[in-house]
Amino acid sequence: MKTTRVARNISLLGLPVCLWTVAAIGAAQAQPAVEHIIHTFGNFSNGASPYGTPVLDPSGNLYGTTYQGGAANLGVVFRTGNAGYKVLHSFKGGTDGANPYTGATLDPAGNLYGTTYQGGAANAGVVYKVTPAGQETVLYSFTGAADGANPYAGVILDSAGNVPAAAIASVGQDSSPAAGLQTRRFTGPGRALDWVI
Repeated sequence: MKTTRVARNISLLGLPVCLWTVAAIGAAQAQPAVEHIIHTFGNFSNGASPYGTPVLDPSGNLYGTTYQGGAANLGVVFRTGNAGYKVLHSFKGGTDGANPYTGATLDPAGNLYGTTYQGGAANAGVVYKVTPAGQETVLYSFTGAADGANPYAGVILDSAGNVPAAAIASVGQDSSPAAGLQTRRFTGPGRALDWVI
């Protein structure tokens, strides 16, 4: 868009006045949206059925999860970007968890945190951490009792970038006591992890 100043001589209360205006010449028109496919989940071993919202890191890499696919067809944690697509962790369905419904949360160090719907010690889901190198650690395994089971939601960061803040991080399917929802907290080395059941 090119702009130009235009001088106009007018009279105001009988006195000559010069007004300057800025005019847009050839104003830019809105550009249509263009869709770019960055990955197609056509190869089942790379994951399938990505239900959760992906997260973007400062370098432009996109991280996410799939509900199915991977080595055991129980979902994966993945990264895609300029270096291509990579499965960081493939869930096996044992104590490591299975079938994440939600995306992962990225901390400032590049670690990913999330939940799985199934798997874990009681097959009631887990809260996990996956490092940038793909090492998974189970932070909590739901028992299906008072702590809930089968979480649909993920974990969140607090304002300092710690995982997570004292807020809802995971919602279990099992019924809670008559009072309603309960907040549960896992405390690990230097971190506290909250979720609500």
